[in-house]
Amino acid sequence: MSGRVKFSRNQISKKSGKYNSKNDEDFDLDDILRKDSNSKKIGSKRGRNDNNEDDDDDDEMSTLSFGALSTAQKKIYEMDKKKSQSKLKKKQDTRQKSKRQETPEDSESEDNNGSDSDSDSDADSDSESDSEDSGSDIGGEDVFFQETKSSKLKNDKRKGKEENKKRHKHAPTETSSKRRVGVVREIPGLLEGNLKYSKKYKDIRFDATYGKINEGEIRKNYKFLDDYRNDEINQINSVLKDKKITSNLTNYQIDELDYQLKSTKSKLDSLKNKDLERKIVKDYKAETGKEFIKRGDKRKLIQIAKFENMKGQQREKAMERKRKRRLGKEFKQFDFNNRK
Repeated sequence: MSGRVKFSRNQISKKSGKYNSKNDEDFDLDDILRKDSNSKKIGSKRGRNDNNEDDDDDDEMSTLSFGALSTAQKKIYEMDKKKSQSKLKKKQDTRQKSKRQETPEDSESEDNNGSDSDSDSDADSDSESDSEDSGSDIGGEDVFFQETKSSKLKNDKRKGKEENKKRHKHAPTETSSKRRVGVVREIPGLLEGNLKYSKKYKDIRFDATYGKINEGEIRKNYKFLDDYRNDEINQINSVLKDKKITSNLTNYQIDELDYQLKSTKSKLDSLKNKDLERKIVKDYKAETGKEFIKRGDKRKLIQIAKFENMKGQQREKAMERKRKRRLGKEFKQFDFNNRK
């Protein structure tokens, strides 16, 4: 059938599924077949192109690495964080400027502005929380990184708790940083170069560069001081015995005079005892010809010499002291004293 076959409107609509706007017109069969073939070709090409595009997208996703994704997400999170920080800084600067501009007369208005500042702080906290939420909602993988950070923080807390646990009893103690450090005091003899101590007076007799101190020679040279001490003792005794003078003095002054009298007497007695000990040792060395004496022998010689030079009352007191010492030693040796 070489001729052209004509169809009506209803027949064409059954095959092609389309209606034409022209009323009561006829279409050629060849034109309809061509249109169908062309539409099929276009559909097949589009399907191929779509498949190729999907394959390209899959290839691009396969080339992207896990590290690149994480770095990109970190950068986005940092950008959001910087923006939120810049906003907070601007708000803080505006607050500081407003505080500086305030005058003492505006003290009444400060109470009313307290609620506003609280609302601003709430808004700041909300903005910070929003920024954190935005950083966390960037992608599903960012949650993974946040979980790793939280796990690290938990591990650090566990380590801190383990360190704060009670140590072994034999472990060395650690001094706290709150305790004050002891002050290092300056010793005058050590700081020779300082101007503070270089100008001060120094007694050559007690300087270590001149060797050991010879107490015997010093005592001979300054023996006249004993006369001054005796005069001082007599004066204090006369003052304390005179009731007219003591009536004008306070109790504190009287106690000071009494203490001064006792101290000067004890100094004189100690100096006299030392002189006597030196004399005893010197005489013993001259008699025996020995240059060195043991400490035990020296102590015995001094005790015997002192006992011989004592008067009757002094000897009795010395004997009583010795008797009390012996009794104390004997009591310590008894069993009932050792009981708890």
